[in-house]
Amino acid sequence: MFTLDQTHAVKSQIVPEFQAVILAGNKGSLYPLTADDNLPKALLPIANRPMIAYTLQWLELAGVRDVIVAVCPSSETQLTHYLRTVYEGPASIEIATVDEHLGTAEVLRHLANRIFHDFIVLTCDGVFALPTSTPQVLLDAHRSANPTLTALFYEPPKSEGGGGSTKDSEWPLYVGHDPAASRLLYLKAGDRVKEHLHLRTDLLRRFPRLRLTTHLQDGHIYICKRWVLDWMVAAAATESQPATGSPALARGKSGKSASLVSFSRDVLPLLIKAQYRPHVCEAAGLDRAYEAAASAATIRHKATASVAAWTTVRGVDPWDHQLRVNLFVAPQGFLGRAASISHYCDLNKHVSKLQADTPRVDPSADVHARSQVGADSVVGKETKIDERSSVKKSVIGAHCVIGKNAKIVNSVLMDYITVEDGVKLDGCVICNNVKLQTKAQLKDCEVGAGLVVDSETQAKNERIVSSFVDNDEDSMQINFG
Repeated sequence: MFTLDQTHAVKSQIVPEFQAVILAGNKGSLYPLTADDNLPKALLPIANRPMIAYTLQWLELAGVRDVIVAVCPSSETQLTHYLRTVYEGPASIEIATVDEHLGTAEVLRHLANRIFHDFIVLTCDGVFALPTSTPQVLLDAHRSANPTLTALFYEPPKSEGGGGSTKDSEWPLYVGHDPAASRLLYLKAGDRVKEHLHLRTDLLRRFPRLRLTTHLQDGHIYICKRWVLDWMVAAAATESQPATGSPALARGKSGKSASLVSFSRDVLPLLIKAQYRPHVCEAAGLDRAYEAAASAATIRHKATASVAAWTTVRGVDPWDHQLRVNLFVAPQGFLGRAASISHYCDLNKHVSKLQADTPRVDPSADVHARSQVGADSVVGKETKIDERSSVKKSVIGAHCVIGKNAKIVNSVLMDYITVEDGVKLDGCVICNNVKLQTKAQLKDCEVGAGLVVDSETQAKNERIVSSFVDNDEDSMQINFG
């Protein structure tokens, strides 16, 4: 008879495959929506859900539970409240406060001592309405190819117009890739292209099937090997001590080191170039970072095989199998980023159409029988809409009061907003606690939080960000900034 002695049994520990880092962001290009008296960027509502909720939901579908959220001091209180008391998902979230002036690569270096495994970098402004299998398909593609980095790209949805005082004059993003190999080989932001687009002959010689397109956008989701972060930390340390004589980064024409500030604009393009330019690997120290990581892995797993050498058969690039940046194009579905106010408005409209599992008009809302709420609109909790008012292609937040004969089209209204009789809004974004008095007419405007817009005000393409009381009048006046 056999007995099982559990006296010395060791409790198993589950080691996560990936950690996720959500960059909650600063005000960015969404002012005045992100002003201190309104909401942090990560909590701005998309179809009446906080923006960061979509990012967390994507990670849940991916099966990633170990999450670090990098927040700025100005938004720490509000985001901490949401993540600690409102969010009910399965993720284990660690909140890290970082300087709001740091770039995304600098934030990752700041968090290096909290990241122990391969990691996924995400921004908080991405909204994903993709098939539920997409996160797993992306991770499986990364596991199968085992590249240094996998970047998610997507085809942006067509804008429906409206939304804010400033219209985007976007630069194209030049993306070069090998579709057969799913490999990302070239990336250049349009604002960094002067007159001509230059493609190196060694790139075209190595990858003759290169396809160049401007139809793809960076989804700002990157799956990275842990050693990439080690390299970023070492590169920054070497850059700060140039006297050591060890080159940390590829040098530009001026001879100065190129700082790794932004992940998408500095780190990613450098890794892409290093795939076919061996001297970039050496100058940047990528070869040494990989060797160190491979040596550590060999020791950990007690492997008998020696670490792969960087010298190989003549004519074969030794870096080809060690450094690889893959491209994953999101399948059919919806993916967008709130990189600007007009994009923010587009996201609200697109996501509102896709909300099939929740009622468009909250059951607690009071909508008069003689009012119209379009099938492409969303109305939040405890909102009241009076008679002969219409809401089309718009999102109305919670606890709003909309009077009689109001017309709201292509607009986003946040919470606790009063819209008096006869008000007309077209293509506007109205922040929290705003009062729009009788017969005000606004088109393509943004109104900051807590303001009062006077009766019969007419404004077009304006950003209304402050108000003051005239000493000679009791009413609130508007200052167009």
